[in-house]
Amino acid sequence: MIEDLGRYYSFRVKGKVRYPELDVYRVDEGYIIVRSGKHITEQMLYEQYMVTSFLQQRGFSHVAVPVYSDIGSFLVHVERGKIIYICFAKERLEDEYKDMGSFLAHFHEAGRTYPYTPEFINRYGKWKQYWEQMIDQVEQTKEDLINQMDSSKTEPWKRLWIETCFYYIGLGENALQFLSESERDQRLTWMDQPVFAMKRIFPFPNRGFILPFQMVHDHPARDLAELFRYFTLRKGKRAFPYIRHALRNYEGKRSLSVFGKRLVFSRLLFPVHFIDHTKKVLANGQFSSREYKELERMLRLQSTYEQCLKDLHEEWFQEDPSIPRISWL
Repeated sequence: MIEDLGRYYSFRVKGKVRYPELDVYRVDEGYIIVRSGKHITEQMLYEQYMVTSFLQQRGFSHVAVPVYSDIGSFLVHVERGKIIYICFAKERLEDEYKDMGSFLAHFHEAGRTYPYTPEFINRYGKWKQYWEQMIDQVEQTKEDLINQMDSSKTEPWKRLWIETCFYYIGLGENALQFLSESERDQRLTWMDQPVFAMKRIFPFPNRGFILPFQMVHDHPARDLAELFRYFTLRKGKRAFPYIRHALRNYEGKRSLSVFGKRLVFSRLLFPVHFIDHTKKVLANGQFSSREYKELERMLRLQSTYEQCLKDLHEEWFQEDPSIPRISWL
């Protein structure tokens, strides 16, 4: 790979860097990350180039920018028909912002000033469309697994998943209803403008690198909801102080509108964690005790997760009684 990098790019590669799940190399000016170009186009990479260059110029030097090769394209063909592209980051961030609330406030404020609407990564106002597709996929998975069931051979993970999927489908439908009601709420401020957010909050964007494919153009509520989800699923009953701390630091710089708070709740109510787990297990095709225990733990935490939502809702309701109650939570 180092020979290919030297053939197509002007960087002087010093050596490979150990980094989880990424192909990273040290160069004189910083780091390059090699990515497969199998499922991406030049047009998509150009959009990513514009977005990430903008963020780097705003001071986020750990944002990785797609790089034009010496032959004038992002995508290059290397050995055995493999297609790659590379991204360049000036530095690898090591906890410069220890508090995620403060980091997200700065990152969102920078993204808010981007002068264009991206085509390929735009998710602003599209949650309903994507969530309906997700629920349809879960319904289809349910039908497929039920049809595959055999009393003596069905793996424990599949049995447990089938037993619990009805509950999560119901949660998803309730979240869609709450989202539809929230979108009719016009109590917006300039803080509700789209920003650059993470598809998922982990790996944390204030550590290591931010890669272009990890970002979407969306409402800032996305990152806050996914951060709160992460805290709750990792820390259980101890999560709420972390949520309150992150929220306090975020709102010290960017206040959430009533509309923004409703979007946070909409996203927290939608069972993204269950759907992500399902996709991962089915993609890997592994139904071992490890996957079973992961699903079992998620189910045990569900009541704690919902209690954290109630606590957050109650705190926000005390601050602003105009925030609607969620009777079924």
